[in-house]
Amino acid sequence: MWFDSTVSMQHECAPLNLRVELEEHGYVLLREAGAGGLVRAIEELGRVLQVEEVVVSSESASLVRSERGLSLHTDHHRAEVIVWHCIAQSNAGGETILTDALAALSTLTPSEQAALSRIELKEHSVFRDDDERHPMLSFRHGRPRVCYSYWMATELGEAERAAFDAFARAVEHAPRITLRLAPGDVLAIDSCKMLHGRLPIDGSKERHLRRYWLEAAPA
Repeated sequence: MWFDSTVSMQHECAPLNLRVELEEHGYVLLREAGAGGLVRAIEELGRVLQVEEVVVSSESASLVRSERGLSLHTDHHRAEVIVWHCIAQSNAGGETILTDALAALSTLTPSEQAALSRIELKEHSVFRDDDERHPMLSFRHGRPRVCYSYWMATELGEAERAAFDAFARAVEHAPRITLRLAPGDVLAIDSCKMLHGRLPIDGSKERHLRRYWLEAAPA
């Protein structure tokens, strides 16, 4: 049986139970939470796998460190939860964009979803035991998970390419949440459910987010 669901996307609060809110809405935004809110989010949501300073750097070839906008995607498949702590923000641009990948998936036909499950995406080698490829559509604890690193989709058959393009169109037309993080804000997303991206960074380009990849806490 394939996944079918509709989800309300509008949600911004400081919840009492971060795990429940994250499971229900896909993201949690804690305004002006500071270091205390960051520690709470990490302790409640999972185990830290990697920390990265996300800043604009003209010397870096990394897209995440560029001033360019980033299309909707997922990070490394082991990053089941992603937490960002805003240290500084540019005076223009750099807004975070979110959309529900599972809602986009639910608009596809069963045959298209089956084709997506056959796609193996290339994976960046970050951790010592990383596999070279990872399924685009898999299941974790009975729940579907989409990995959408669209630039890693290679060697697709005709049916798989058609399904991949259908999913890309569904993502393009899906409702989006645009969030402008301010210093002290903490944003957490369920990366098994949500895609994320950002608008181009303009103005002062002083945007500085500290990003945490987490392995999700056991249910």
